[in-house]
Amino acid sequence: MEENLFDTPEKVEQGLANFLSLREHPGWKLMEEILDKNIQVIREVLEGGAGEGETKADVDRIREKLTFAKWFRNMPKNMIEKLESSSGVEPNVDPFETAEELRTKRLDK
Repeated sequence: MEENLFDTPEKVEQGLANFLSLREHPGWKLMEEILDKNIQVIREVLEGGAGEGETKADVDRIREKLTFAKWFRNMPKNMIEKLESSSGVEPNVDPFETAEELRTKRLDK
């Protein structure tokens, strides 16, 4: 599925710019804090050992929650690394058009 989302250099560049922007967004920063707290709680539960009546399956489910929380927290960083390695191009995160881009747009009209 990712192949269709990032199948052109332009889509890769836009994806990179979007993930870089997301990583700095206040909403994502808050999500990171929430996930960090959740990861801490899950680790404490796992370090506390199996409680009375807790089975190996219960512990495995808790480990899966930890794995997912860490995966989700690192998703923007991982996607940036993946897209950078596949493109070899530095993303243009400048929201303004260059003089050359403006000239090209005007000539196309």
